[in-house]
Amino acid sequence: MLAAKLAKIFKADLLIMLSAVEGLYDSFNNQTNQTTLIRQVSKVTKDIHAMAGKASKSGKGGMTSKIEAAKIMLSMNSNMVITKGDAANPLLRLKKSVKSTWFNKS
Repeated sequence: MLAAKLAKIFKADLLIMLSAVEGLYDSFNNQTNQTTLIRQVSKVTKDIHAMAGKASKSGKGGMTSKIEAAKIMLSMNSNMVITKGDAANPLLRLKKSVKSTWFNKS
């Protein structure tokens, strides 16, 4: 969330959150053993919070804090993206429209 607070101070148009996962996933489906990547979010709702799960024990990182950061960015009409950061060239991958979750008001 610190990144979002800094983005707000500097009036950034976009915050790129590099993560261990490609973005926000819906809840796990036991019948298909799959999850679905949420590609676009325009408003952080209770359902979005539920998808993020519980906060990590340390209270830092995790999808919950990324969702809180997204709320900050959306409140200032700015965009945020969560994408996989441990892949090769994550910023170039974003340019190629790889899997990720975008938060923007549309």
